[in-house]
Amino acid sequence: MFHQFLKLPPELQEFVVQWAGEEDEETALSVSLVSPSFRVWISPRLFRILNIEDGTKLKRLLDSTAFRHLRGCGAVRVVAIAWIEESEKPLLEDFLSLTRNLTAFLLRVDGDFRIPDSTPLPKLHTLFTFQDLSFSMPTNIVQQLTHLIHAIDTGGPSGLDELIRWLTMPLKTLTHLFLFLEFRTQEGEDGWQSMFQLINYRLLPVLPTTLRVFVVQPESVPDLEELDPETQDLLAGRVDGRIVFAPISALDEDTGDVIVPASLPEVFLCHQSETTLGETLHIRGKNTEGIWTVAEDFVKQRNEKNIAK
Repeated sequence: MFHQFLKLPPELQEFVVQWAGEEDEETALSVSLVSPSFRVWISPRLFRILNIEDGTKLKRLLDSTAFRHLRGCGAVRVVAIAWIEESEKPLLEDFLSLTRNLTAFLLRVDGDFRIPDSTPLPKLHTLFTFQDLSFSMPTNIVQQLTHLIHAIDTGGPSGLDELIRWLTMPLKTLTHLFLFLEFRTQEGEDGWQSMFQLINYRLLPVLPTTLRVFVVQPESVPDLEELDPETQDLLAGRVDGRIVFAPISALDEDTGDVIVPASLPEVFLCHQSETTLGETLHIRGKNTEGIWTVAEDFVKQRNEKNIAK
């Protein structure tokens, strides 16, 4: 059978090999071990999405034979680098110099890090940042972003400060903003009310005019009856029609079923979002429409209802 395969034209062989590796990463890796030609053909599939846990794995990647064959070909599209130590930053610079076709990027580093001005990232459009922003980017790269995802994963509402700092930069092309919000307060504090006031009075005024949708994903669903009218207007999209709230606890963790009261979908967007790397950076659910598309449809229908009232 393999001898018959070798009789095919090279272009058709390459097509078959790449098709065989499309199903999953494990199959693609197995296919890459068959021959040098197979490795060259399948490598772009192998390195399209990278989840790098630390500097050790980054060094291993840079030293790998398969990745060395790809230097300069721009196969990498989506990258998440969970943690880089201070001493490992040269590895990061080396890696970024090879990813000219990078489109989506998540990064956490130890201490301050500036992506060099010479780094060629002309296609980067999606950036995942954290409360403890520890890296900066050349202004020209920031200006080309269309999707910004920010996670506030510690403490209280002070994590909004860093996001506000980013939003006051010249984000001339930003159309989609997603805010993961793990919001904890001291006992006795009105956490929801404080959070909504910060969003209303500090965050909304600095949103770019280019923004089409702003998804806020807090951990839980507030008790609407305990919120003041101004906050209820914010939730309902009457303060800013671009904002939509999509609480994590509005979904059952096992089934993905909506578990909020039937009346709340009028206020809250309920959408199952997967946590795999590619889907997280693109904010899309597996086998579903992307959350961006769902959120835009939700905003459009809700705003039409608000106008009709």
